[in-house]
Amino acid sequence: MSFSKLQNRVRNVVATRVHPMPRFEMREVADPSDPGKGFLLISVPPSPQAPHAVSLPSAKDSPLRWPRRHGADKVWLGESEIAAAYRRRLMAADDQTQRLRQEEQNAVLATARSPRELPEGMPYLRQLRAETDN
Repeated sequence: MSFSKLQNRVRNVVATRVHPMPRFEMREVADPSDPGKGFLLISVPPSPQAPHAVSLPSAKDSPLRWPRRHGADKVWLGESEIAAAYRRRLMAADDQTQRLRQEEQNAVLATARSPRELPEGMPYLRQLRAETDN
């Protein structure tokens, strides 16, 4: 099978079986002594959308399972581990929203020379700016 066909097959399998679809990169590593042969290096970085479910059509009772990396192997998550992983995902998204809000406040405060120059919809920043000016 050619590298391009193999890459397409991998993309299709991941898109069909992994939910939500993770980011990953593929790179061809050719055998220098035998052109046309080699292997496909697949790199999967840690995902902020974890946990990722894998659909297993052969599993009649539970077609979705949640794997986790364990060194070079994988382990399947139990119910409480799945719940904790979803909780971490939601908390991380909330933390990111709070960090973005804080960065917005910092940027507005840094550019405003006086409380009067702050946007009308941000009274809390007017108070904060007044406190930092004193």
